[in-house]
Amino acid sequence: LTESDLLDGTVPLTESDLLDGTVPLTESDLLGSFATGLADKAQPFVFEAANGYGLSARGVRSGGQLNNTRSHNDDWRLHRVGPSEFTLAPLSAPGLRIGVGSPHGRWYPTEGFKAILVPEGDETARLRLKPARNGSQLHVSFESVAKP
Repeated sequence: LTESDLLDGTVPLTESDLLDGTVPLTESDLLGSFATGLADKAQPFVFEAANGYGLSARGVRSGGQLNNTRSHNDDWRLHRVGPSEFTLAPLSAPGLRIGVGSPHGRWYPTEGFKAILVPEGDETARLRLKPARNGSQLHVSFESVAKP
């Protein structure tokens, strides 16, 4: 099985297939299945980072940098735009998505970009689900397809 088999629904899986070990799943398969489930159900969620911070678009306009105010409890929706590719839409800023801005140059001067709000069709809004950058199995990371 490939990740795309699981994500596109061409391979029907039952709960017993997953629990009895007959279908070997990798961490990537599980992350993709979780994200696809959120997207397919249009289930709103609140970001919480491994360090307890959040992600909020409240009061941010197109091109503006997102903030990490967890107390906003800002709701987001995940939209699937391709195999293993998603966009993240804040409910507080309709028509906008998380995108990639200029390099932030703060803690890691040679890596990392500002998370900004961009119009829905912006190429930097396409994100790929990745295992958490900090190695946590309880968290995930999103990487820009345009600026990995």
